[in-house]
Amino acid sequence: MSEHVPGPWNLTPYRPEGEDRGYTITAWGADVGEIVIADCTISPLDYSIVAANARLIAAAPEMLALVRALTECIADFYGGKLDRDGSPEEQAAVKAADALLAKIEGKP
Repeated sequence: MSEHVPGPWNLTPYRPEGEDRGYTITAWGADVGEIVIADCTISPLDYSIVAANARLIAAAPEMLALVRALTECIADFYGGKLDRDGSPEEQAAVKAADALLAKIEGKP
């Protein structure tokens, strides 16, 4: 399983001299205090795009937990027989979720 700084991850606005310049995504580590997860403050992109990217990054731990929970619910519902009883759409969705989890966890 992939190890990452547990959530929640927080958006901290970066506003030097009152001007919106982006966000820093931070978390709190029990042993080390505040940790910078990502810096979305220096970019040639429009501010709204930088803000959208920062919100997406900050939501990553919750999205990961949701994908894991949904795949477990589907597996429990089908009792290991998704290949036989699930629709092609359900099978494709679970396959895509499993591939995403493998990518996140650094598995081939």
